[in-house]
Amino acid sequence: MLNTSYTNHSWPIVSEEAEINRQRALKQYSISDAGMEISFEEIAEIAADSCKVPVVTISMIDHDTQWILAAHGTDIRKLPRHQSLCALTLGSPFKSIVIADLKTDERLRNHHLAAQEGGYRFFAGFPITSHEGYSIGALSVFDYQSRELDKTQLRMLKMLANQVMNTIELTSKVYQLEKTQQKLEVANHDLARFAHVVAHDIRSPLKNIYSLAQLLEKDEDLSEDSQKMIDFIQHSAKELEHLVEGILEYSLAGKNGVNKQLVNLEAIVDNVIELLQPTPEVHINLQHKAGKVVSDATLLRQILLNLVTNAIRYNNKQNTQIEIRTELNGNHWLLLVSDNGPGIEDHLKKQIFEPYKVLTESDRFGKRGSGIGLATVKSLTEKLGGKITVESTLGAGSTFVLNFPA
Repeated sequence: MLNTSYTNHSWPIVSEEAEINRQRALKQYSISDAGMEISFEEIAEIAADSCKVPVVTISMIDHDTQWILAAHGTDIRKLPRHQSLCALTLGSPFKSIVIADLKTDERLRNHHLAAQEGGYRFFAGFPITSHEGYSIGALSVFDYQSRELDKTQLRMLKMLANQVMNTIELTSKVYQLEKTQQKLEVANHDLARFAHVVAHDIRSPLKNIYSLAQLLEKDEDLSEDSQKMIDFIQHSAKELEHLVEGILEYSLAGKNGVNKQLVNLEAIVDNVIELLQPTPEVHINLQHKAGKVVSDATLLRQILLNLVTNAIRYNNKQNTQIEIRTELNGNHWLLLVSDNGPGIEDHLKKQIFEPYKVLTESDRFGKRGSGIGLATVKSLTEKLGGKITVESTLGAGSTFVLNFPA
């Protein structure tokens, strides 16, 4: 029930503990940083029109100042808290204060806003209360004449005060999310740069290890156990080199930006096949129905190279069938890469796009994957403004679906 007035002779007092919590609640919304006052002007106008009053303020109140975020009928933007009528609402987070005539109210007749010539006669303050129950400000209406508000107007003002609080909470959450996103972007950039530097620095020692192992291998006096150890060193060095190359590829993915233009997809597929030099058991078919597409040829080539390489490496059939299709779908075009491999279990379909996630111990050639390829594909697809999903049936193969804006 809406309590609109106080009949006692003193205002509710804000305890020291409540004031500390109230200040903390106000601070957490970062109102001065989020620039939310723009959206409150309309609320002030609605309050003025609905109540037929000349002055409306929407304020936040800290330990010593009333800050007016939006106003109708006044140019004042701040007041000392001890001179503020709006501050009277702070002790009653869930109750409004309505004074029909300030000059006849013993508590406020000498208040400077009422006592001065041409001062206010009517005041109604509606607390702006956080979800934790702390009043951080007020929506207030003023008139130069004494008056009353009907139940509909009182309800309207209460709803508008709640709307102010809802807007503050929503905008604050958006602001905090944006700040978090910015921090994540910086962290991701630093992490990618660190990965690139580390991977680059590792390559030279790895090549030295591999070269030294090759020299030792030529020693005819080596025992059988020593020869096995050298073979193991060579194998491990090659596997680590493969992982490093994957890290470099992932850290450089789209680093030079995106250069979109009309792309000849057939030429890109031919180039990918030429680079891979597949054996006769590997059959790659292109069905290009989207016509000319706008994309970045370099990034698209890297995407296809990773997808086709995976389709070959992890295929468990004697004859590998790979189909590359394009389709138009309204204002989007689809790139689909299908294979007849072992398929992917449902619970693993999201995990395969995570960096360094390896689902099988080794590929068809006995080599362990780095878990970088599909993470790179996802990163590049998103840089092109697209999304990637996978459809798969165990034993029947998988289809990677890339959806790009046309």
